[in-house]
This record gives sequence, structure tokens and C-alpha cells, in this order.
Amino acid sequence: VNGSVNKNKIEKYKGDLLEAHDQGVWTEGEPIGKFYVREIDHIIQDQAEIDQLLADGWTFNPTIPGPGDFLYKDQNGDKKIDDNDRVLKGNPLPVFTYGINLTAEYKGFDFYTLMSGVAGWDKYTSSQFFSLNANTNGYLYHTDFLNSWTETNRSTTVPKVYVSDTRNQVTSEYYLHKADYLRIKTLQLGYT
Repeated sequence: VNGSVNKNKIEKYKGDLLEAHDQGVWTEGEPIGKFYVREIDHIIQDQAEIDQLLADGWTFNPTIPGPGDFLYKDQNGDKKIDDNDRVLKGNPLPVFTYGINLTAEYKGFDFYTLMSGVAGWDKYTSSQFFSLNANTNGYLYHTDFLNSWTETNRSTTVPKVYVSDTRNQVTSEYYLHKADYLRIKTLQLGYT
């Protein structure tokens, strides 16, 4: 058995500035590329909810959500849902890397396996395969699309899917997934 622990942290860069690099940031005290995302509050179920938020003075950037869209959390309490509401989340690099090399013999039988894996790792999966914009010609769609929000399917965690509209594709925790794995590279059973 072997393993390693990876701890990385930006010690000195530009003070408390959060310098964005796609869905990650560089900032002192955090790992390189820590994810900087909007947290999801819930999926809006009807237009009345949005009408009430607008009447109460809420604003939205990049666009006003509608039924079936994500409502992101207002982290700073200013009644403005925008990129200032993003928070640091996840681990952009694996915290643990490990491997197992195991050999055993008994009464003519022999067994060998080689495994490796990582733990404490998150992956941001906003590729076309996971896109919530169905205008991705030539790509296969993720099976989650089959459970997307519709008027008759409101009990779901997958928002409405659009063609040529990216309103549910802002940098958010929706695309942040655990990427831990254990991979069996070799598995051998023999008899002599």
C-alpha cells in the first residue's frame, strides 16, 4: 500500500484579491484554482415567485430567471443575484493519492491485483456533454436531461433545458462533482 497527501496553498499573491481563472480563482490562503461558484437555492416553480421577487426590488444578472430555472443564493444580502454572490468550494486537486499492490498464494492458486485511486477531489464538468444548453450539435446529451424540469415534472434537481439560451449555465455548484475513484488496473487469478 502506498499513498500521498497533497496540500497546496497560495501563500503570497495579491492579498485578498480573488483573481478569476474560468470557474476557479487564485487567492491567498486557498489552493490554486479553488472553485468560485454560485450556490443554488432552488428551482423556481412558477412565475408568481419571480414576480414577487421583482416587486420586492430584486435584480438578476445575467438574466431574470423563469419557471424551471435556478434561483441562486444571495450570499451578500443585497437583493442582487450576480457574480458577487459566488463562494469558494471544492478541491481542484486530489487531497489523497493512493495505490495497492497485492499478491497472495494458496495451494497452487495465485492472485495478483494492482489498484490506484484518489480521494478528496472535485471536478467542474461544464463541458458540452453536461451542458444545459441543448444547442450542441453533434454531441450526445447527458441522461440527466431526461429528468429536466417541465410543467409536469417539477420534483427534480435538473433545471429546464434550453436551445440557444445559457441562463442556467452560469458558473455554479451544479457542475461541481466529486471525482474520487478507485481503479483496478490489473486483476489476475491463476493456478499452477
